[in-house]
Amino acid sequence: MLLLVMAEFLSFTALIPVHGVNQFITHFSRAAVSFRNINYRISLQFAIGAAIGAIAGSNYVLQISEELFKILLGLFVLFSLFLPKFRTIKPIPGKWSIIGAITSFCGLFVGATGILIAPFFVNEGLDKEKLVATKAACQVFIHGSKVTAFFFLGFVLGPYLLLIIMMGIMSFLGSLTAKHLLSKIHERHFLLLFKIVIIALALRLTGIGLYRWQWTG
Repeated sequence: MLLLVMAEFLSFTALIPVHGVNQFITHFSRAAVSFRNINYRISLQFAIGAAIGAIAGSNYVLQISEELFKILLGLFVLFSLFLPKFRTIKPIPGKWSIIGAITSFCGLFVGATGILIAPFFVNEGLDKEKLVATKAACQVFIHGSKVTAFFFLGFVLGPYLLLIIMMGIMSFLGSLTAKHLLSKIHERHFLLLFKIVIIALALRLTGIGLYRWQWTG
């Protein structure tokens, strides 16, 4: 939703890095107010992969069709969400480092990657507080590595500094409000709503990709 609004005012070349800075601030504030609930085993493994993914992706940024990438990303999210039905699949060693690398790589092209990693947190069996806090910590590493990559690619944030500061302040206030509301939501209702939002966003992402691919293909 944030990307769609920002796309009305920013050019494509500025959209991803400016959005990345805002998301770094947003998730950092969310992780900071809930740091006691972070699963550090997951987040530290994820951080290693995120650094590797950003380094690899910086060599290909803006060279992949955005439309095709959205289609594949949306379908992958839907597949990942329903994967737990196949219980014969064994856990993959270093799973969170692999997820971190893939997500960080993807983040350089599509900006919003929360939808990509969300199904894996649902499948991990974390309670709602740990799910939100750990996912936020992982996304700190995603957006931090992405912003660093764009910095080395020559993007200048100066003209957007005031916008970033104002968005950062509001993001922090939003995190405080959400933390308070989260404690009032029943666990089962939270996970159901979480899955519904993921499915809706994935279907929307795939639909937009197909529509734009049709007109540009």
